Amino acid sequence: MARRPRTTKKAATDDADLLLSAAKLAATLYDEKSTQNAHRHARLQGRFMTATNGFVAYGCPVQEDVAAAPNTAQLLRALERVQGHVTIAQLDGSRLIVKGERFRATVDCAPLDTIPPILPDEPVGIITPAVLDALAAVVPLTVDKHQKLYCSAVLLANGSAVATNGICLAQAWHGVDMPPGLLIPKASVTAILRYPAPLTVFGYGKGSLTLYTESGAWVKVQLYVDEYVTFDHLFEVQPGWTPEAIPEGLTDGVEAVAPFCDTGRVIIRNGLTASDNEKATHTVDGAPDAGTFDAAQITAVLKRATHWDYATARESRVLFQGNNYRALLAAIRSKHAI
Repeated sequence: MARRPRTTKKAATDDADLLLSAAKLAATLYDEKSTQNAHRHARLQGRFMTATNGFVAYGCPVQEDVAAAPNTAQLLRALERVQGHVTIAQLDGSRLIVKGERFRATVDCAPLDTIPPILPDEPVGIITPAVLDALAAVVPLTVDKHQKLYCSAVLLANGSAVATNGICLAQAWHGVDMPPGLLIPKASVTAILRYPAPLTVFGYGKGSLTLYTESGAWVKVQLYVDEYVTFDHLFEVQPGWTPEAIPEGLTDGVEAVAPFCDTGRVIIRNGLTASDNEKATHTVDGAPDAGTFDAAQITAVLKRATHWDYATARESRVLFQGNNYRALLAAIRSKHAI
């Protein structure tokens, strides 16, 4: 005989979207290959859902008053199928029932005591959208993996965000007072930027940073510990130096030829852009003989910069400037490392 649901653990919600949004975030951290329950299951307790992959954690308020650790991938699939009123029923410690008007699904659960609680850092200050915009501006110049940790992370510093891949470097100002040494891994920056609600408050602890929404939801990320490279001297210019306006249409020209490249490099030379193999060219009025660049990197920089200094050698680097933004981008021939 099938076991009847425990009605004392039953919760009906009038806000299924809240639970669905939480499940969508949790599912982005789902690691099917992990042997740890905490990387495949969310923790539901006290009308709050948390999930982690070991490096990033999300916490979201929900309406369901249950204590369970559902498989995040299964929970999301079930919630996406439900239409109308949603009921969550807990059969026992190993199963949840997700039920709608016409749909019913069983979601596997791990023992709740195998999913450690995740505590956010205490809030200490306010952040603005400019902080997130600064992170988004510089993160394209990082790499996924590098022997130097700072090359695969963004330094969220007092007033600005900085990123480098060891050859190129970008800095974007956000104007917010932040504690020193917040070195955020590239993947964690991505997790912060994809958060669907505005992040307005931050807290930090030893090796971690937490950003909060007004509703009390949060994203917590682990930080790298590494000494960051000194870089201000790289941007030094001569008195009276004036950069030139970037030709209109240069970004379009780079993006037009990039898909035809064999090595991901584009050429900017007199009046045009070209793929590295010369299979594609695009006319750009006023384009100078600036050199060969990594297509993804120069595309990211051009979206932020308004002026550049392509004429000065600068050890084969080109200096870019924009609104609260500056970058040094290396020509491919350069082997000089930052």
